[in-house]
Amino acid sequence: IISSGWLCRYSGVMPDGSSKIIINYVYYLALPAVYITITANSNIEKLLAWDFIFVLFGGQIILFISAICILPIFLKNYKLPQYSVLAMAMIFPNTGYMGIPLAQLIYDGAQDSMMPTIISTIINGAMIMPFIFIFMVVAENMTHHDKQQSYMKIMKMITLEIIKSPLIIGLLIGVFFAITHIHMPKTITIFLNMLAASSSPCALFAIGIALFYKPQKYDFIANFIMSLGKILLLPVIVWVMIISFDVTLNIVEWQSALMLSALPTGGLVYTLAVQKQACMREVATISLFSTVLSMVTLTLLILIII
Repeated sequence: IISSGWLCRYSGVMPDGSSKIIINYVYYLALPAVYITITANSNIEKLLAWDFIFVLFGGQIILFISAICILPIFLKNYKLPQYSVLAMAMIFPNTGYMGIPLAQLIYDGAQDSMMPTIISTIINGAMIMPFIFIFMVVAENMTHHDKQQSYMKIMKMITLEIIKSPLIIGLLIGVFFAITHIHMPKTITIFLNMLAASSSPCALFAIGIALFYKPQKYDFIANFIMSLGKILLLPVIVWVMIISFDVTLNIVEWQSALMLSALPTGGLVYTLAVQKQACMREVATISLFSTVLSMVTLTLLILIII
């Protein structure tokens, strides 16, 4: 899909600026539909696998904070919101488009075996992405605000931007239906499922369009290293958390935790990068590199742990 986007841009089928249009569709329609469908159809009790959530979400947050602290040492010409996007590219796995099909293949689609992957998808959509979005909004306002403005006014601006986010709105709608157990009309469910299914392919296609440029040598090296960080560091951190803390995981949960953390960068990171106009080319390159590299690293990991 990434290659298709690049070829369409190269041949002139997709004009300059088309990536932004596709991303707007993903951000304002497809991605909120993902949040609504995943959250609204979830059994809250089955999803509360606290030990699994702890090692996976905890590992992602540890790597995110570490990246925020380390990246400024090597990349000097960026600001905190940009470092946030790069750090997100190092922790946000492609669970929806690669993780679920992979789990179906390995575990023959068994419902109980699919649960860790579903939980991971919800962690990414309902916890990681809103967390980083809020972090970026705060960073942007604290970086660019007029010093004469009161902190109360700054917090008001931050709150309004968060409330108006399609991601947060979609999440809240899904949570409402999950808690109240109200069933949406079938026609609306079908419509939302169609929108949700298009989110990852469209994001990956837009990445391909964005890759139609000539990266500098430094861009190549830095993005390659961050790609390696995504597919190697996160699984190591998750593994260390599994063996270091008193967590109770069944064999499917610890296998899934390692596999899901080793997935390449999710295309939805690029969606947020475009919306925030931060490190778009870098994220597109990291997504491509991590996808190619994971063909080797993920295969080796599966052979070792399965």
